[in-house]
Amino acid sequence: IKRHTKTKCESSKQGIKRRLGSRQRR
Repeated sequence: IKRHTKTKCESSKQGIKRRLGSRQRR
């Protein structure tokens, strides 16, 4: 369960960072 939580948090954080980078790159 702990691993699953960390993965979900990391995935959400990575998604936001990737989205921001894409917007800034444009």
